[in-house]
Amino acid sequence: MLLARDASKIVTNENLNKLEPQFDPFHGTEICEKIPSCVKGSDKPLDLVLLIDASESLDQLFKEQIRFAVERIVNNINIHPEAVRLALITYSGQTFVHFKFNSRDFGNNTAVINHLHTLRSIKGTTSTHLALEET
Repeated sequence: MLLARDASKIVTNENLNKLEPQFDPFHGTEICEKIPSCVKGSDKPLDLVLLIDASESLDQLFKEQIRFAVERIVNNINIHPEAVRLALITYSGQTFVHFKFNSRDFGNNTAVINHLHTLRSIKGTTSTHLALEET
């Protein structure tokens, strides 16, 4: 089981407002290298899994804040097979793998953002261990 060493780094309803200003300096930041090309965020290869608790008990939070937080993350990375490869899993009493790292349909920011708008809560109890087994 993975445990966070610093509880303030975990995005919760209580500390979401405290965390948001930390991302403001990076919003829309362009990083230029010696090559005359600029990219938003970083193009360094990274595999990122988003595990989202979509249990029914979090329905209102899911609709308002969880989707917002995930969209902020996605808007500040460069999703591309040669940069950030993203996987998305929602869970409740069961897990649902929306897409994996090598999914061609979700290999860019626009496709991922569009898919985020279709996410809904899932009936059942929170079973985080099932989602972690998928990773």
